[in-house]
Amino acid sequence: MEKFFKDVFLQESAIYTLWGTKPVTKIDIHYHLPTDPEVIAFYAEMSEEDKKNAIIFDHYDLPQNWEKWEKIRERFPIRQFLFFKQADLEDPKFASIYFVNIKHTISTLQDNYQLFQQETGCNFNPSKEVFEMEKRTSFWNKVFDNPVLVGILYGYGKENSFQFRRKYQVELSSLLEGCPSNEIAIDGLSPSYFSLPIFTSFAGGKDEVIEKFKEEREEIQKAYQGLNFLEVTLSKLMNVSQNSKFGSKEPKNRQKPNPLTV
Repeated sequence: MEKFFKDVFLQESAIYTLWGTKPVTKIDIHYHLPTDPEVIAFYAEMSEEDKKNAIIFDHYDLPQNWEKWEKIRERFPIRQFLFFKQADLEDPKFASIYFVNIKHTISTLQDNYQLFQQETGCNFNPSKEVFEMEKRTSFWNKVFDNPVLVGILYGYGKENSFQFRRKYQVELSSLLEGCPSNEIAIDGLSPSYFSLPIFTSFAGGKDEVIEKFKEEREEIQKAYQGLNFLEVTLSKLMNVSQNSKFGSKEPKNRQKPNPLTV
């Protein structure tokens, strides 16, 4: 399961939701294999230039690893985070994984209550609504259809989210276009190196959101220094880690998970 956790937390930046202040991380997954006839046909119709720039996932196993995780997740009690998958109702070959920091999501909804109320037309209780996210309620459907609210929820900053809507007015997935730090995701990620969250920054100079993520990354790297990635991540998920200022005190007599059993 180590590859699964590295894919989710390092490759997809959910580690900033686990340790930092990013309220929610959404990870799109797909069940289209390179050998699927429709994928082969689509690739054949691409121009030679597009083929050169195409990204081929030869070892894409996130969907399969998610299923393995679901079979064992009950062995790891997680109370401070939500970690769930939602199927795409329009295309069964697509789905999304959501990793939610309950505390930071409630705070975000509280701090931006008037804006969320105005944009959704809903009165809501932040402390209760966060636990309804997985149920596709009317409130959350409206939130995830709104690029401003999505941007805030993903931790990209209110100004970046408003500027994005003013400039593009396109699908929510485009919030992930561009990488303000000029960093790209690479294979072989480790706790000593992982990218900043990818989003579109509209700051003319220094972006406070990017600087915050950089500071959080330094603290996260310290938390993992010289330690087992999987063990520390599972401990943090279960709130038994005290490896950095982001962590919490480990209860006495609480046995740490053995990553070899995962």
